[in-house]
Amino acid sequence: MGCSSCKRKPQVINNLNNEDVINYVKQIYDNIILPNTTGEYSDLDRIEIIGGYSALYPNASSAPSLQDAIDNIRIGIELYNDQHTKRFKR
Repeated sequence: MGCSSCKRKPQVINNLNNEDVINYVKQIYDNIILPNTTGEYSDLDRIEIIGGYSALYPNASSAPSLQDAIDNIRIGIELYNDQHTKRFKR
């Protein structure tokens, strides 16, 4: 969080509400994660998946395993969809 006496912006913990990041991660999920199994990912696919995780969680202190990154990407997309579909149903 930013302090009141300085003009610093609060630090972004995650980008789960950032539509651009969610769209980027959805592309990774649809084009890389869904069509393949964990054993079929190339090195470039693995880099893309970890990059998508890093885009969602820019302040993560450690690199996740591939399966954790996939799970967190899926959860992030689901959370975004849940928040925005509820907002429009009101």
